[in-house]
Amino acid sequence: MCKVGVFTDEISQDFEYALAVVKELGAGYVELRSMWGKNLVDLSSSELEKAKELIKKSKLKVSIIASPFFKCHLKKKEAKKSRDTYLVQEKSYS
Repeated sequence: MCKVGVFTDEISQDFEYALAVVKELGAGYVELRSMWGKNLVDLSSSELEKAKELIKKSKLKVSIIASPFFKCHLKKKEAKKSRDTYLVQEKSYS
């Protein structure tokens, strides 16, 4: 069964507010990509714990984690010109 959720960052980077709006809309699931001005992969352990607590408190469930893994690493000049980067930061393997 497909579990359709609402991308919280499409509502607000204020995660607690976004969860409240999702609840108000009557949706049961959220899709996570970014919050508090950071992509999920850039959140600290304490920020992830806070997000987990807020989700539990709101009685919502997560249907999707939309991470940037397996996407190419970005070069600043090219990334901003071509598309929305969803707060993924420029990174390098070198």
